[in-house]
Amino acid sequence: MNYTQQDAKDIIDINTAEENAAFMRLAEKLIQQQDAAVNTPAGIRASIPEQGRVLTFNRAVTVEPRADLKIGLQASVARTASVFLRLLILAGALALFVIFGPALRSALDASNTRQPGA
Repeated sequence: MNYTQQDAKDIIDINTAEENAAFMRLAEKLIQQQDAAVNTPAGIRASIPEQGRVLTFNRAVTVEPRADLKIGLQASVARTASVFLRLLILAGALALFVIFGPALRSALDASNTRQPGA
């Protein structure tokens, strides 16, 4: 419903001075809250679950009064290691086990055969 200036004047004339003062204070507080909300950047948080993972995005946003909200998103898949690189890492780990495995085993055997207090 839209009110004209004459409608507002008629409503003000019907009320007492105390009621009008109370309404004016209330209107001032509402306007202050609206102005404060417009000027304060607010964060947008979105959680998008994907096969058990939760991705959270957070960014401060400043809003222009009475402006349309337009959101643009760009997403891409993270690159994974190639098959060759995975095999190279596996071969390196195997080589470390082959090199250091016997030395570790002989050190453990030597510590097990020692007598305490000897």
